[in-house]
Amino acid sequence: LPNLNAVVKYDHVKKSSVSKRDAQSEEKTPEAVESYRSKTFALFNDYVKEFYPDGVSSVYISTVDDGFQINAYISATKVNLSNRWSGRLRAHYTANFKPGNSSVQVDGTVLLKVHYFEEGNVQLNSKQTPKFTVDASSDSAFAKSFVDNVTKAETAYHGTMEGAFSDMSENTFKHLRRKLPLTGQSFNFENWASYNIGSEVTNSH
Repeated sequence: LPNLNAVVKYDHVKKSSVSKRDAQSEEKTPEAVESYRSKTFALFNDYVKEFYPDGVSSVYISTVDDGFQINAYISATKVNLSNRWSGRLRAHYTANFKPGNSSVQVDGTVLLKVHYFEEGNVQLNSKQTPKFTVDASSDSAFAKSFVDNVTKAETAYHGTMEGAFSDMSENTFKHLRRKLPLTGQSFNFENWASYNIGSEVTNSH
């Protein structure tokens, strides 16, 4: 937990923390880039709270061979068992940088999974890998540019998904079925019992 300078041991089976201790010096965010981390997290967390009310976020910075690496995470889950659906979004953004860089490239991965299971089992698995460049001239500029670009990338992604679903119901599903039976006549659903489909098929052989 970089905000608390603490290390937590988590039990994924029990879904609860097992222990907590103070972070050692090598586990803490390097002082040279703590302001980058804290300012980015503040704006990033505000973004997550606004767009993913049930989501959580975290921002870490660690030392790498060529400088520092920032990693920002989003995890948001929505479950509605009464209506037989659930969904989860996970996002990870990372970049290597050094204080004083004019710009930095950020690589992202957004994973979306939706599960609908009323009288069937329908799943949607989607992956997006946005890339963008952020202003790294200062810690404040970095934080704002980073979150602005994440917002832009994910808004575009959600818009693409909405468009795909709209097209799916309006066009895709319609093309998967016949507009009329082979007889060329519309099926009368109100008098379906008058059709002897089974016997007609049998008598035709």
